[in-house]
Amino acid sequence: MRKNIVLVMAMAYSACAQVISGTVIVINRTEDQLIVAADSRVTTTQFPSAPNPPFGAVPSAPILSGPVVSPPNDSYCKIAVLKNQVIFTAVGHPDTQGRLASVNTFDEARSAVNETKKTSAGQSHLEEVANNWCARMKNKWNDVARENLFEVMDLAKQGDLIGGVFAEASQGKIYVKAAHVTATVNNTLIPLPNIECSLVDLQWTGCGQQDGKQMNIDGHSDVATNFCSERKSNSKISVRTPLKCANSDTELAVQLVELTIDASGSGGDVGGNVDAVTLSKDGRITWNSNPDCPENQD
Repeated sequence: MRKNIVLVMAMAYSACAQVISGTVIVINRTEDQLIVAADSRVTTTQFPSAPNPPFGAVPSAPILSGPVVSPPNDSYCKIAVLKNQVIFTAVGHPDTQGRLASVNTFDEARSAVNETKKTSAGQSHLEEVANNWCARMKNKWNDVARENLFEVMDLAKQGDLIGGVFAEASQGKIYVKAAHVTATVNNTLIPLPNIECSLVDLQWTGCGQQDGKQMNIDGHSDVATNFCSERKSNSKISVRTPLKCANSDTELAVQLVELTIDASGSGGDVGGNVDAVTLSKDGRITWNSNPDCPENQD
């Protein structure tokens, strides 16, 4: 069974935050199903720095070496099936570990779902879950920022810290809600990262599909987006990933991930196996490809 991996490292007289990143997520939405496909590679970046000053004090410059990137790990589950048949996936930096503070995106999603009472259904329930996740993520990232100021400021320059997507089926319909955790640096004498989390709507695009079918491509999206812009509805779909209970919609999502993996190369940020899961409008969840991911993570 594949586990989410967090590496813990200590350096004398220094803070050392570690950030896991690298992803492509493809979501294929049809009238009856929602398919999520993702690569399984993560890259751990270690950020050694000088000890942080007290929160709010003017920071000094780092005195140790810059970021160190470890070899890729190709056994990371980026799709989770949670309580109440909620599917969750994320792109960005899912795991960050400092000396004391840490944040695991999937653990926080699991807690958000578990702690949200099922008093509503569909979009209102998902929004409540996503807001709960946002509150948890904001608190966790603020804790990490207090301890690893330089590292979070560096990540803030790259854009979103993490984007999460929740999906569930209710009363014959499929609902989706996304949220993004962002960090910006205040342009003041005392630069501090400002952590925010907000609910957003996914951006959908066609991929030579018919009958209103649409794709959302996140993370390393250039290869798949360019492919979709030129794909025709009768184009052949070819995949190498062994799939079960899969139709052409599943195969197309998997093909886009495979194309991104191939373009990334053996040492790139995207790689490993392709994991894929299908959510049907009647609430059934089918793992189409999960060599090591558990059937249900609760």
